[in-house]
Amino acid sequence: MKVHSVRLFAFDINNIQNVESYLRKRYDKGLDYIMYTNCGDDAMNGLEMSKTLSGDKKLQRLIDICDQVEQDDED
Repeated sequence: MKVHSVRLFAFDINNIQNVESYLRKRYDKGLDYIMYTNCGDDAMNGLEMSKTLSGDKKLQRLIDICDQVEQDDED
């Protein structure tokens, strides 16, 4: 898989799990994406995505929701 973009996630477990579920239902693990989860964590911490996913607006919205919640928690 050629990596097109990488995303890192913090601690918004519910929204991160929404991203995970969406990816598993629509794309091929290892071909379109690779998820990274640290030992002991319940949700992924990182995501590598192929170019195939770059045009998926719903996926981008789900990721943006995670980013928005993380930024709100930092304020």
